[in-house]
Amino acid sequence: MKTLYNNIEQIQGKLKNYALKLTGNPDDANDLVQETFLKAITNESKFAENSNLDGWLMTILKNSFINKYRKDKKISYSDDFLSYYKAFHNNPESEITLKDINESINGLESDHRITFDLFTKGYKYHEISEITNVPLGTVKSRIFFSRKKLSEKLADYAN
Repeated sequence: MKTLYNNIEQIQGKLKNYALKLTGNPDDANDLVQETFLKAITNESKFAENSNLDGWLMTILKNSFINKYRKDKKISYSDDFLSYYKAFHNNPESEITLKDINESINGLESDHRITFDLFTKGYKYHEISEITNVPLGTVKSRIFFSRKKLSEKLADYAN
């Protein structure tokens, strides 16, 4: 961990820029950077000395951000999709159940299901692109086709 302590100012600047990009708020970015350093120091035994320290710290920062976002959001994708679906069809007396929605979502291809799950949890397209490491256009098309496929599977409930 000597590398961390020797280059802390340079690394801190990179982390802060990345955290600011994720949070959009300087105070939240500073908190995220401090949390990252705390986790890095706490888990320094997990760092291989000759590996990429910047990459390791960026991963810790990104995962901390995602975990905090999920914790703050506390929205089940099933509940979110149910409200979306009912609003879309303007039929509040629909017979649709969470079980039906979950079965339909679980029937999506793995890549589509993961992308759609992140989208329904409130992530923006560019955030999903960064998290899944796929191009922005691919994210948009996966979400579009997932919505279309789910609407087709659940169409019987619209009437």
